[in-house]
Order: sequence, then structure tokens, then C-alpha cells
Amino acid sequence: MTVEHHVKKLELATGGRYRIDMHLPDGNTYSHWGEYREIDVPDKIVFTWNSDFAENTTVTVEFREAAGGTEVILTHEFLPDEESREEHRSGWNGCLRNLERALQAISMDNR
Repeated sequence: MTVEHHVKKLELATGGRYRIDMHLPDGNTYSHWGEYREIDVPDKIVFTWNSDFAENTTVTVEFREAAGGTEVILTHEFLPDEESREEHRSGWNGCLRNLERALQAISMDNR
């Protein structure tokens, strides 16, 4: 499934806010918003994650050096139930796969 993301607001600083709208092929749009709680370049980003389905949750993204690249560890806490956890796990895994493809394409372009 192809999902379009539109960044409506992005203040990438501690205390800054963001808003992202996801547009699904079926015509539905889902908004996500929150606040950056911690930005520790180049190691970690922590932000709140809210939507119509999940409120007051926290996402932590950690970046660690790994052989030949960077390991990305994403932890999403305080989701309300198992169904929500599975849906978000699937969504985040899709985001990480897209990030990997984009970075591979950039790497190939720079050769």
C-alpha cells in the first residue's frame, strides 16, 4: 500500500512541534502531531506521538554506530492496547524500510 505523507509543521528543536498528515489510497487522511522532548545529535530523538487512535505516547529513535553503517532503534511506548501496538509496529517498520531504500539510493547516486 502506498501512503503519502505531508508534513504540515516541523520545528525540529527541543520543545518544537510537528504535524504529519497520512493520505491513504482509500481517501482517508490520518493526522499525527506532537512535540520534540529531546534531540541529542547524533544519538537520539524523543518525541510525543498523538493521533485519533493514540494519545500521549512517546517515540524514541536511537542511532548507534554499526559495522558498515548505522543501527536505528525505534521504541514506541504507552500505546493503549495490543491491536494499536501491532498497527504502529507495522507502520514504523514500513517507514524504516522506506528510509533504508532512500538511503541506499542516495549511496548508489554518490558512487
